[in-house]
Amino acid sequence: MEMDRTEKLNIFNDIFFNVMKVDKSKLSDTYMDDDFFGPKINFAPRDLLFLFFEIEKRFNIIIPKDDIINDKFNTINNILNIIYTTKQIS
Repeated sequence: MEMDRTEKLNIFNDIFFNVMKVDKSKLSDTYMDDDFFGPKINFAPRDLLFLFFEIEKRFNIIIPKDDIINDKFNTINNILNIIYTTKQIS
């Protein structure tokens, strides 16, 4: 059964804030579009790799290679767009 947008957002927030341990207090109003490698979020490459696999597992999706190549896996809004538009694996 396909999840609705609210369920997907709640799961993403759990991954981002609880699993990845991003400190909410350091984020500004624009954090949804802040680059993960920028000073506010400050991910290391291994963090992004862990996030990638955690999202694929929790949402039962395969993130399109083109989204990675074309820098669409670099902000929360970009990743949410991938999650919202990618069909679950049967």
